[in-house]
Formats: sequence, structure tokens, C-alpha cells
Amino acid sequence: MKSTRVKFIPAETILERAVMREGFSVPRPEDLLTLKYRAYTSRLGSSKGRKDLVDIVSLLGIQSLDWTRVPIDALTVAMRQTEIPELSLNRHVYARMKAGWKTTVAATAV
Repeated sequence: MKSTRVKFIPAETILERAVMREGFSVPRPEDLLTLKYRAYTSRLGSSKGRKDLVDIVSLLGIQSLDWTRVPIDALTVAMRQTEIPELSLNRHVYARMKAGWKTTVAATAV
């Protein structure tokens, strides 16, 4: 997997790369991960920061995610968690989810 670090993405770029979902133009999940990670780091320790973390984990669960464009920083912060009760992910279920991410990342690194 290419190590994509979280960086600034101009709004124009996000708009250019937007995709249509159910009749709405929305940012790509990989771009949303970048935005959510930046929000998470600026709101760390607050309830909004926790919501950003939950959103990161949710976005990492998208089947069509292009793992070569996933920011490594966002994946790392999600991997450091042991459970996400807001998503009903206890330690066991979340550990299986993280194992799946590791397998996917390893497969895309080839």
C-alpha cells in the first residue's frame, strides 16, 4: 500500500473528484477520510473528536474503498482503538474488522 499521509486538499480538488451517490454529488470516501482525520486531530479529546473517530472507522468499512488512497494516518488512528461501542464494535468484533483491514492493505501492497 502506498503510504498516503494526510495533507491539505483544496476544495476544488474535492469537488472535481466527487462521485454521484443516490442523486447527490459527494466527496470520495478517501477524501472524506482525509477531512475527518484533520477534524479529528484538531478536536482530539472532545465529543466532536470522538464522533470524527467513529466516522473514520465507518468510512474504513466501505467495500468500494480504494485502499491505495487511504491516508495511513487515518488508518493508524483507527487501528490503535480497541473497541467502538458507538458502532456496536466490541473488542472481538473490532479485532476481526482490523484483521480484515490488515489483509486488504497487505493485498494492495503487492
